[in-house]
Amino acid sequence: MIENGKWTQVPGTREVQIYPLIRQPSILCSNSFVLATSSQIIVMDPGADTLQIAEIGKILTSLLAEASRPVFVYLSHCHIDHFFAVPFLLEGALGARLICHAEGARLLSRRDRAVTVSDLHALDVPACDVWAGIFGPEESVEAGPSAYHPFEEMFQPERVEIQAGSSVPTVQVAVNGHDRMEIFQTPGHSPDGVSFLVGKCLFVGDLPFATDIGVAGAVGWDPEALDETLSLLRWLGRNREIEWVVPGHGKPFSFDQFEKIIHRQERQLKTLSDLIPMDRQRLLDLLDYAGIVLDEISVLFAVVSARLLKTAHWLEILDEKEEAGNLQNAIDLPAVERLIDDFHYFVEDFKGKELKNIILVRALHFMARFDKTFSPESVSYLMDPLLLRRIKTLFSEFYHATYGFRFVLPEEGFDLSEAVEEVVSKAREPLFSDQAVLEATGAGETFLKALASRIAEHPLFEGVQFDLDPSCRKAAQVRMDRAVFQDLLLILFERLAVRGFERIELVSGETSGRSWLRISAATSPETAPLEGRQLRIIQRTMQNHGGDFQEQQDRSHSRFVFEFPGSSGSDQGNGLI
Repeated sequence: MIENGKWTQVPGTREVQIYPLIRQPSILCSNSFVLATSSQIIVMDPGADTLQIAEIGKILTSLLAEASRPVFVYLSHCHIDHFFAVPFLLEGALGARLICHAEGARLLSRRDRAVTVSDLHALDVPACDVWAGIFGPEESVEAGPSAYHPFEEMFQPERVEIQAGSSVPTVQVAVNGHDRMEIFQTPGHSPDGVSFLVGKCLFVGDLPFATDIGVAGAVGWDPEALDETLSLLRWLGRNREIEWVVPGHGKPFSFDQFEKIIHRQERQLKTLSDLIPMDRQRLLDLLDYAGIVLDEISVLFAVVSARLLKTAHWLEILDEKEEAGNLQNAIDLPAVERLIDDFHYFVEDFKGKELKNIILVRALHFMARFDKTFSPESVSYLMDPLLLRRIKTLFSEFYHATYGFRFVLPEEGFDLSEAVEEVVSKAREPLFSDQAVLEATGAGETFLKALASRIAEHPLFEGVQFDLDPSCRKAAQVRMDRAVFQDLLLILFERLAVRGFERIELVSGETSGRSWLRISAATSPETAPLEGRQLRIIQRTMQNHGGDFQEQQDRSHSRFVFEFPGSSGSDQGNGLI
């Protein structure tokens, strides 16, 4: 068993001792591992945290005081969270020698901020002198001030056959007179990825997370290379008696667990072949999108919780206390509210700071927890089904965007006139009626649900007049997800109704091959203008799907225009996310 913060012997070796520094999983700093033998000391992935590197320094100083021997630092890959603090080990009395893949050596020499993901962390790549680059042309590697060339005495390149007619290159490293470390090329998560086999422990860097949301699609990520790497890792586990798989973040786990991860990743890779790269600009764009989604989640939660509390209140007045209690307990409203508040406070604390990727990761965690905690399905009979659909669509589209999927236009469009008339019809007609309550009288639970549904009903569009211009009844095919458009149109209707607009006019048309729909609402002293933030979710979603949404204001009217993707040309959205 590999225990954090304790020296233990590496399983399957005669002499290699390991001291793991295993952190709570964090995108800011990787785990690190110190391996010691009588003839050398190895540090795997020193990480980026100053406290961690200081602890590594103390460990090395103590080991060197016992016996002088060379110190080698190996990188599983050149992502900034794995090596940012490495200069501390290369300088001064420790005099460690840095070893990485030859491609990683090139990235470090030119201080590449994109492939090292330093730009996502708002960090500069530190100056690092690479002593040896493995798996590259020997002439391209500049040896440091050592007394011997590493390839002549230390590294022994070999090939390992993993199936008939197929072999992979490896490098064998003698770590003492008895034990060896075997290094394999394992690209995919990054172009310079390597894994280390020491005894029965396989150190795999970040490969267990290579298909995760926010990880897949980073600059340098390669799905084809990753697929080959996963096949190699499966072969290693089945043929090398691996007991422990040691990741760059989180705790070690068994190879049986890793094989399940490999299987899941292979399935995921089938859908991850054409992701939009995650660079600094897309990160900032996603953060803006996350803010839009979280604002909308807050609005929808307020609507659902208000209806629950209102319905429970009136049921208590009607002496239906048991049903009122069931509604109040159906969703843990205080827990959801705390969740929303905690995230907003977190975002406020990070405003103006450079660690934008931390906010994005926290947003993803928040949404996962919100989705788990907030389960309105148990009271779905109280809600407009479109409201619940909107909650699911919000999460789906944000995950879709964060992964880097390209929004693809449907092959067949829908009839805009039919879609608009359907939304207007739903807005005009109440969801629940008094007649339904009367018909359910004496039917026990059915009656209670009908009664609760009627109480929860909020006639938002009562008194609102919808005028459809004849142009809205002409067939017009638009290429977009019909349900997404209808949700957005209903959001606009709702927000106009809440602001006191009593007459909504709709006109459609086509300009330069693109269909559009204009909604006009006459202003009056009783109406309040819509704020820009209330429209951002509509604009962003339309842009995701290759269209646009614009607001046009004058003294007498508020006008809003949906512009749909063109009927011909690109099959993809506008690539904004």
